[in-house]
Amino acid sequence: MKDSFADKVRTIARDFRAAGRTFTTSDVAEKLRVQTYAEKKQVAGAIYELLKAEEIQRVSRGVYTYSGKANQKPSKQKIMWNYFRMRTKCGSSVTIEELQAAANTSADYTREWLTFLIRTGFVKDYGNGRFQLLKDPVEMPIDEKKSQRLRQLRSKKREEVLEILGEIRKAVSRLEGTVGELMD
Repeated sequence: MKDSFADKVRTIARDFRAAGRTFTTSDVAEKLRVQTYAEKKQVAGAIYELLKAEEIQRVSRGVYTYSGKANQKPSKQKIMWNYFRMRTKCGSSVTIEELQAAANTSADYTREWLTFLIRTGFVKDYGNGRFQLLKDPVEMPIDEKKSQRLRQLRSKKREEVLEILGEIRKAVSRLEGTVGELMD
């Protein structure tokens, strides 16, 4: 499985906690051997996201400690995967309805996930609404293509939002200028 940049920052933060130390953005950047300003900014962004997720706590200005993931619920796919594995160990096949009930998902979402597992060769569709796990790698397979599509979509949305914010800033600036002229 591919490590994201945030996972690398998380691992370093855990290492600092294991050593009984707090850390700064510069400490993490040094461990990652980042050199450019853009990379340092990426480290700061990852720390900020982990701070928002309450995995990292601010001790003082610019000083952090890793506290771990806060009671994070497993994803719906993880719930379905665990259910699938449990039923396979009993020698049973699984229906879409059973997976839906176990993870509280829609039929479309469940079918899409099963289609991915069938396409990757982990699951066999018996055609009678029953599915069987063929091989159990323990770790749940990840649909990297879908993950990449979602990352691209989020990136595009982020760009749109930033563009709109830029337009708002320009409008506010013009408004301030107009108000300033009226005050003179």
